[in-house]
This record gives sequence, C-alpha cells and structure tokens, in this order.
Amino acid sequence: MKHIFPDYYKAFHCIADRCRHSCCIGWEIGVDEETLAFYDGLLQSDAPLSAKLKNKLASSLCRGEEGATFSLCEGDRCPFLQQDGLCELICHLGEGALCQICSDHPRFYHFFCDRKETGIGLCCEEAARLILLQKTPMTLLEEEGSEEEESFDEQERQEDEAIIALRDQMFSLIEETEDWQTCENGLLSLVSAQNTPFAPEEYARFLKDLERLDPAWDDLLARPVFEKGKETIQQPVRRLLTYFLFRHLPDARYDGKLTERVCFAVFSAKFLLALSKEDDTEDFCNLARAFSAEIEYSDENLSAVLSYFTAD
Repeated sequence: MKHIFPDYYKAFHCIADRCRHSCCIGWEIGVDEETLAFYDGLLQSDAPLSAKLKNKLASSLCRGEEGATFSLCEGDRCPFLQQDGLCELICHLGEGALCQICSDHPRFYHFFCDRKETGIGLCCEEAARLILLQKTPMTLLEEEGSEEEESFDEQERQEDEAIIALRDQMFSLIEETEDWQTCENGLLSLVSAQNTPFAPEEYARFLKDLERLDPAWDDLLARPVFEKGKETIQQPVRRLLTYFLFRHLPDARYDGKLTERVCFAVFSAKFLLALSKEDDTEDFCNLARAFSAEIEYSDENLSAVLSYFTAD
C-alpha cells in the first residue's frame, strides 16, 4: 500500500518543554489495551522503576467499561507532565512507554483502497508553523508503505479516485488563483455550492456557543472582524485551505457531506483571515491553532459546524 504524506510531515518533531500549548493539558488521555497491558506488566514485575513512579502509575489509571484513561490532575494536567514541561514516562522509560494516542498526536490518518494518507493536525503549534509558514505550495510525497492493500469492490475504488481527483483539482485552483473571491467561487462551484453571503460575526456567535476547550478562545472570537483577502491571497491562507481540504475531504466518503466539508474549509479560512491581525503571520498561526483545537479535535463541535453549513 502506498504511503502519502505532505512534504512537511517528516520535519515534524514535538518541541516538548518549549511548547506554549501542551497537548498534555486539557485533553482526555485514553490508554489503549496494548499499552495498558504493558503498564500492568511493569506494575507486576521487578522492573527498575521507582516505587514513587509505580504508585503514581497505579493510581493514575482509571479503568471503566469503555476502556482506561489517565485521571487528570489539577488544571486538567496529565499526571506525568512534569513542571519542566517534559513527560515523566519518557524521561524514565523512553518514548516506547507512551500510549498510542500520545505517540500518534498530532498525526491523523486516512485509509483508501490502495493508499494510506498521513498528516499532522493544526492544533499543535509546531505543526501549525510547518503547515502555514512555508513559502512554497504543499506537495504530497509518496513511498511504499508496510501495510498490505486490502480487497475493495470497484465502487469503493471509484469513490476513492473521485475524491482524490477532486481534491487535486482544488489544490491546483488554490495555487493558481490570485484573488480570494475567484478562489472562493471556484472551490464552491466544484461541489455545486451556492456562494451565499457569509457573516463572520454570525459565525463567531455560533462558534462561541459550542463546547469549550480553552476559555481563551472566547477572547479570540470577540475580536472585531475585517474584510480581507479580496485581492491577493497570502501564502498562509493558501496553505490553510489546502490543509483543511487534505484533512477533511476524505471523510465525505463515509458521511456524504462533501459540500459541507468544502464550505467548512472555505468559510473557516475566510473567518480566520478576517479575525487575524494585519500582516501578522504569527497571529494567524495562533488563531488557526486555537480554531483547530476547539473545532477539529471535538467530534461534537465539528459535527455541529458541518450542520451549520448544511443549513446554509
């Protein structure tokens, strides 16, 4: 099976203690069965692990019918997040001691008939810099993967090919179009979506009513909005549009919400541009990162946003 990934993917490395928005704070941390078995083995063995760390591991595992999680500490911190910003488990046991969700984050995956696509999520500040601040268009690289190709019927294969071809067409349109309005109209027309008036203020009010991860998001949503991007599209906006389409279009194979997902990409990029400070790419990155954490990483919020565009 082919492995497809953006050109910036292999440049990503967790910046750990230098991160201002730690993924070890505020997120529920699920422990997969394989890692849980590894932890139980450590607790039951004579592994060279301090009694203090063993006790913390034993007391931090919360087991339930739906699986195990780490019980978070004050401030919703992972119990193994040290004050220096490093992971206690990595420091004592190495990266192999991480549960799957921690090891994968912020990576995401899509599986097609003959290819696996891997990307990194915008909610991570280091990923956001890689995704948005490169001055060249994103390109997809290919290498031979370790997974075996599964058997699919012809209809599934055709659906995969159609999504990939449409997305490639959108990528080209984004890079070849100079002004925002032409780009916006072109992307929406490819899915036969009507370009209805979009009010950033209304979108902000809608987003404010959704599930909240970080209270600071309210302050960002309260910013005044400005009409920008009608002339030349800046590279960070192009790359944001490309990221949204790369990440979200494949799931239309399962829920049929192709038009909604394109509207989500177009109008969310337009919204973040309207909120951002003039010619401040760092501010644009921070806005995009916060938006991703609040919307992309909440199934409930993402579903609500897709429904918002269904209504339009």
